[in-house]
Amino acid sequence: MLNALIISWFLSLGYVPTQSESIGRSYTNLETNRIATVAEIGLSAELYRLKIYGSIENYQYASGNGGFYPFRADYTAGLSFRLTDSIIFILEHECDHPVSSSPMMQGKESYMSQETRIMIKLKGEKTWK
Repeated sequence: MLNALIISWFLSLGYVPTQSESIGRSYTNLETNRIATVAEIGLSAELYRLKIYGSIENYQYASGNGGFYPFRADYTAGLSFRLTDSIIFILEHECDHPVSSSPMMQGKESYMSQETRIMIKLKGEKTWK
């Protein structure tokens, strides 16, 4: 095991064909007539057994004139400690926030959520030759 600092990043781009939310028995179809896309960027730093990471995921609508209209941003921040190759302790927080790109849309897209997770991850692998 090297004691080297490892910095890594990623960028993801995609299309969102369906969007819906359900709380209790209430089902809400968020959008059926607009095309949404998603972009996510993440960064992590790892030193020996400790890893700190985060990402921002942004949802936006495409407009007929090529404009960019973000409506939601999801944030993730985490810390993990690898006790062994098979046991990892994780503390992670995720929160989703509405974003308004126009004063006329203020308050109309109000989806919001948050959660904090404390986990133990057990993993393994087996190779057959």
